[in-house]
Amino acid sequence: MNRQRNRGRVTAAALAAMCAAAVLPGQAHAAGPGVYAFDPDAKNVQGAATNVEASTLDEGLPYRSTIKPGEKLYYRVTLDDASAAYVSAVAVPGDGGAVAYGDGITVSIRETDDTQCDRGQASFGSGAYARPITAYASRTVEEGGSTCQEGGPYDVRVERESKAGSSQEPWGLELRFLQEPKLKSGTPMPTEAPGSWPSASAKPLTGKQQKRSGGSGFSEATSLENGRWQDTVAPGQTRFYRVPVDWGQQIHATAGLSNTTSANKEFVGSALTLSLANPAQGPVSDATLSYSGGPASASLRPLPPVAYRNRFDSSSQVSAMRFAGWYYLSVSLSPKL
Repeated sequence: MNRQRNRGRVTAAALAAMCAAAVLPGQAHAAGPGVYAFDPDAKNVQGAATNVEASTLDEGLPYRSTIKPGEKLYYRVTLDDASAAYVSAVAVPGDGGAVAYGDGITVSIRETDDTQCDRGQASFGSGAYARPITAYASRTVEEGGSTCQEGGPYDVRVERESKAGSSQEPWGLELRFLQEPKLKSGTPMPTEAPGSWPSASAKPLTGKQQKRSGGSGFSEATSLENGRWQDTVAPGQTRFYRVPVDWGQQIHATAGLSNTTSANKEFVGSALTLSLANPAQGPVSDATLSYSGGPASASLRPLPPVAYRNRFDSSSQVSAMRFAGWYYLSVSLSPKL
């Protein structure tokens, strides 16, 4: 925290409101600003420029790789003919590396003849400062489907977009491959998205804030339950938390910045970014706030209750709310503060 000594103190209070009743405290060891805590069990893997040389990613294991500007790197996964599959990539720019609007990554799953099954993108958007961002792609087995339905080897391609004025240093990648078992035999298969769902914002929570230190990566995410939680975030730092969301439950989250004690109250746009990712580490939604020294907050838009049928919705935010499990909140603070 020595880097803050002449800047005044900025505190981010993350509020998570949902219906879960239990909390499982995690062991968080937050690193310094700009430092991402890769999963300590991650295996190093090198992406290939050609798909025939791609290294294999095993299901359920974390991997660590790197990607340079403009690169299209291939990895290989083996899928069965029944399960949905997801491959996620967390892109981690170097500490202080410059990024621009539109910089980001694209992840796609493809048949070995280059037929695309699905693709997902993540970019820095209006909050154009270096921080971890995540994207994922999926393969879904559907009745009557014509592509990407068979079991066997598939390619995963990760692409990086960086403007000429952005940092040209390699970005770190944290990769994961997961498969989702098909529904149990006899379970009715939903085929349509929900027609409607409760879309009202949650009522503000009251009560005393509790202090909880967030982690520096998905693997270190600190568990939260219903309540108001307080943490301290340094400029350029990202904190990670996780919240259990069961079938039929909704998650509502707000992040706020306290007033600063510094005399410098210069306006900073996109001063804080609050992001939500699902159990497959796929992006769901985010919100940003501007800051000029006074208290400020931003809330995620209302999201539907977790349901299997959400996957059939055309909205990526609704579709991402398809799993029960740990949902991840991250709070990133602009280095301009």
